[in-house]
Amino acid sequence: MPGTRWGQRPAQYSQIRVADGPLHRVARLIRASFITLLLMIANPWAASADAATTRRALDQMIGTARENGWVVPRVRDLSRYSPQVLDEALAMMQGSGCRNAIEAALYLDANRLPDLNDAADQALGTGLAGNLFGIWIKPDELSLIDMLSFGWLETAGAVGGTVRNAVLTSDALLNHNRAVALASREAWVQDIVRVGFSQGWDANVVARGEAQLEARIWENAEALPRIEAKAEAALATARITYAFDTERAGKRYELAIHQITGTEAARIEKRALVQNQFIADKLAAMTRLAAAEAAARTTATRKIGQTLQNIAKARVQADALRRYILPISEGRCEEIHKDGPVTKAGCTGETCDLPAANPDFVPPVGGYWALVGSIGRVYENLNDHECYETRGTVSNGSASYSDALVACSYRWGPIHATYAWSPPPAALVPGQHYPISASVSGQYIDGHGGADLNIYMDVSDTKCRYATGGAVALIRPDGGGRLETNWNREHEDAWSGTFSAPEAGFGESIEGSAPRFQIKASTYPVGCYRYIYEWHE
Repeated sequence: MPGTRWGQRPAQYSQIRVADGPLHRVARLIRASFITLLLMIANPWAASADAATTRRALDQMIGTARENGWVVPRVRDLSRYSPQVLDEALAMMQGSGCRNAIEAALYLDANRLPDLNDAADQALGTGLAGNLFGIWIKPDELSLIDMLSFGWLETAGAVGGTVRNAVLTSDALLNHNRAVALASREAWVQDIVRVGFSQGWDANVVARGEAQLEARIWENAEALPRIEAKAEAALATARITYAFDTERAGKRYELAIHQITGTEAARIEKRALVQNQFIADKLAAMTRLAAAEAAARTTATRKIGQTLQNIAKARVQADALRRYILPISEGRCEEIHKDGPVTKAGCTGETCDLPAANPDFVPPVGGYWALVGSIGRVYENLNDHECYETRGTVSNGSASYSDALVACSYRWGPIHATYAWSPPPAALVPGQHYPISASVSGQYIDGHGGADLNIYMDVSDTKCRYATGGAVALIRPDGGGRLETNWNREHEDAWSGTFSAPEAGFGESIEGSAPRFQIKASTYPVGCYRYIYEWHE
């Protein structure tokens, strides 16, 4: 609302005062009874003994979870949930563990019955809705909304104000989509967390999921200007057609007027008929223009709304991967919280730490190669071209690349590429064969773009862009070369097979330390991820 800060009531609401007299108390009683009746109609089992028992048991478990500092539902008023939902949540809470509490809390959040307070949150931007106003901010703090011009949503009437737009204004469009995202957010979270928990996703899967969701965000973001351009082109075509139709109607009118003959009375009657036909032709042209404009605006509104929801869902689910699934996979359930910042899986800069050591790991008998560290790197200045905005991420088992055309008039771009590979194990026994797989996929516009993935063994001190003459290829060791995609060839490439762990003499010793070597996943043009192995007796 103009002039109102988020989180504050509008002045016209805060200044209302009602005397608390007898009539007012009666009105409140009637209103309360009416609301109670509505709740009973919406939830006819609310007063049953079984439902009451379930609510008491569930409420006690939620209280215990809160005392333990675990995740709890946003709304503890259990009358806001159907009996079936309460039964499911109670079953999820059995065991009273941290993960049980999370599953039940997210399930309750996603299945809460609507309430007037939720509508107020949506209208005023308070509560959960207030947290959603950054949902269309990309990681580099560029607002996706700023990419929209809304020129096709001008409220000025076409044809001298005779025909008005029958679609949402830009503010109403954004507010509507924020409300949709608010209504859907908790279901999006619960959906991906349920699947992640049931399938036991680990840090590698989380990293791949983040890369895929990030690519989805970029893909949809770059569709926004194209949707607007198409709408504006359709509007321009409709207006050109209208101008042509009215010009043709005017010429027909002038010709008909010049052709009028006969008596004065006949000429008057014929002139009136010609004028009526001219007015009818203009009105028909205006009607066609209004229909074409409404169709173009409605189509753009629908497509932009769906695109914004795609972005919002990807952003929400990427947050859920880091917020819930990653800590569970690493045994950090007690650290999980619903709000506030979370740590991104993998790395986006110079280095990454390995996941926590596996306490169940049993070293092989005799000498073996032990994984002692890892280094991830994203190249600096991936693309310093003023016309493009380039982003890259590298993590343990996955990487992503995006090259978006944000300025200039080049026809190339955007580019999206994702890379995935199976991380090597914590220990390698010389001569033993281990499975390996990798894939690379891309989306390219004709004439530009490509991505490569190569995995090989080399001495441990070679950096991302370099290799020694003794490097051993792991991807396609049969001579097939690296995995590669390009704009003018296949956009997907994959390989799986095995590699043999090196013998004890492989690698090099530095300053008297144990021999070391690395397995390097080189992701062109993003960077690389290096696994450092050391010889242990």
